[in-house]
Amino acid sequence: MGGAEDLKNLELKDIIKPLIQQQQQQQNQTNNNNDDSTSITFSTSSSMSSIQSNNPVLKITINKLDEKDHHEDPKWEIIAHKARNLPKKDDRPPDSYVKIYTKPDRFKSKQDKRNKSVTIKNTCNPVYEERFLLDLDIELESIKLVVLSRSESLFKKNKSIIGHVEMNFNDYLDAKLPITRWFELEIEQQQSSDE
Repeated sequence: MGGAEDLKNLELKDIIKPLIQQQQQQQNQTNNNNDDSTSITFSTSSSMSSIQSNNPVLKITINKLDEKDHHEDPKWEIIAHKARNLPKKDDRPPDSYVKIYTKPDRFKSKQDKRNKSVTIKNTCNPVYEERFLLDLDIELESIKLVVLSRSESLFKKNKSIIGHVEMNFNDYLDAKLPITRWFELEIEQQQSSDE
């Protein structure tokens, strides 16, 4: 192989390598902007902002389903997707779940299974993907999604509240839905109770 061919190959490498690096940088920026990064856009009751956050957050989708969507009465659809940065309990990642409360109360009893997700064990970043359907009626004022941790000992089960998100339905009546956002959890004082 002569010097001209080596020069030609060298020139192609010099051209292709920066293009590949540029493409990788763009891909990294895209990856840094997705759900799993530490830069999270979240909503509180007062504002929407993008910050570097180590605070516990919960990703929620809010939607209205009408008859054409599911052939039933209109409903609110609430999806608890995942949480990030949940605090450890006793130096261990929590076993956590999401429970939904309505105002006024729409669930028949405290043991109503329709209002809570499955428990995701041993992680500070659980993925729930739990869907809750609530009748869309005038009386429903707000919902509260509570993230709880569960611990079991030999003789009893304990649960403690990690934090909660409260949403007023009036804020979403005229909004373009569905809306998916990160909500910062309002942290609860440490309390536990028997289950």
